[in-house]
Amino acid sequence: MHHIFPDHAVVRRECDILLAVIGWSARLEAFNHWIADAHPEAGVEMTRFDYLPFGPLAEIVFDNYDVILRIRFPTEDGALKFEALWPTRGLAAGPYASLWPDRGPTPPALVPFRPELLRRIAEMERRRKKASDDSDPA
Repeated sequence: MHHIFPDHAVVRRECDILLAVIGWSARLEAFNHWIADAHPEAGVEMTRFDYLPFGPLAEIVFDNYDVILRIRFPTEDGALKFEALWPTRGLAAGPYASLWPDRGPTPPALVPFRPELLRRIAEMERRRKKASDDSDPA
């Protein structure tokens, strides 16, 4: 697929992939055919204004790319698999590439413990403390 969009920028936000491309109609049509075959579960929308998630490369994305494709997957796993196949930036980064080095796929965000897990951990600690108090002959 890289031959269709050799110059691109990619960022992942949970279940969404934002893919900034130079949007010639033949390339967009080829991409739509490819995504329908390769990832039938994904939905694709086009925008020109969703460039802020690109962080330090946002201005370059705004100036150099015609279209930003929002590829929405039903699960984050699908987005991670897609992202793993694409480098995070393309040629338009040029001399500004050092602002956004290509480190491969976007690192996953830390997921905080769910409240029920925290309650179970606290309950286990209370049981341990009670068991140690009960076994103490003093």
